[in-house]
Amino acid sequence: MKTRENYLECQKYWMDESRKAVDADDRVMGMLCLRNLVELSDKWDALHNHNKENDEPWSSIEAPEVKPEQMVLFHTAVENLIKFLTAGNATFTIESEKTQKYYTYKITRKESNEYNKPGEFIYFCSVMSGGADQYSYMAVFDPETFGLRFTAKSKFNMESPAVKAILYFFNGLREGKIQEHLKVYHAGRCGKCGRELTDPESIELGLGPICRQGGLDA
Repeated sequence: MKTRENYLECQKYWMDESRKAVDADDRVMGMLCLRNLVELSDKWDALHNHNKENDEPWSSIEAPEVKPEQMVLFHTAVENLIKFLTAGNATFTIESEKTQKYYTYKITRKESNEYNKPGEFIYFCSVMSGGADQYSYMAVFDPETFGLRFTAKSKFNMESPAVKAILYFFNGLREGKIQEHLKVYHAGRCGKCGRELTDPESIELGLGPICRQGGLDA
């Protein structure tokens, strides 16, 4: 049975990772570590209080398992990955096996309001910049060229590490492949409606059955 030592081990792990992130000036990873430390503490307190009320000894409390946000590795053809990315509400993470660094992005879309482009969409690309659901807008994504177009509201430029990472990923998609040494994950939710994915095919493709058939249009 897991004990208090497990909790302290988890806490030490995230504190060590947090120090590494500070040394590497990796703000995204630093915020992820901070979020997990807070969640770890909250879950532990809840378990501790629950067991105290039931007169259970401290040593019998099961330490919570704290992991990064659930991520599902893509094992699908590139064309299916592109469908996921352009579905309208795609959250995904790309990780470098060489550097062990990763960034989490979100690509959302809205219908163009230009009178001469009815039915066309504009895609906005953002990167996680804090805790869960805290994203900073990067640029407009062009699914035809797999490029980024920076606007007046862009907080990034071509030299930003998060921009370089995603453009490297997009360059591979343009060539019909996922770049060597890159892993791509989704967060277990549909890239269109955001609902949790449960059946194997949906998990593999990153899209639920209704959204794959063109339903739940945004």
